[in-house]
Amino acid sequence: MATNEEQRALALRVLDLSDEDLEAMDGFERAKVLRATAAVTARLTRQVRHLTVLVREEDNMTWGTVSSLLTGGPHARSTARSTYNAGLRQGGRIPQEEES
Repeated sequence: MATNEEQRALALRVLDLSDEDLEAMDGFERAKVLRATAAVTARLTRQVRHLTVLVREEDNMTWGTVSSLLTGGPHARSTARSTYNAGLRQGGRIPQEEES
């Protein structure tokens, strides 16, 4: 199993590879890159969720601002809210609309 540092390096490397480069890899190398990229993606997803909760609650950003930070535009507020709710659940909290 690759270390966290090796996984990050592989995941960053894949950003510079074309589809043709990926297709040219042997199956072992492709599997190794996939595992590393998936691990880094999972970590980044957790960080995005946590940061979304922080900017909404600690920095009092509006849904439009949070949406802009997440998607590049202020109109995907449902994406911002679902990321925020996932962050709450990740932190052991229950989103308001899920409370009974």
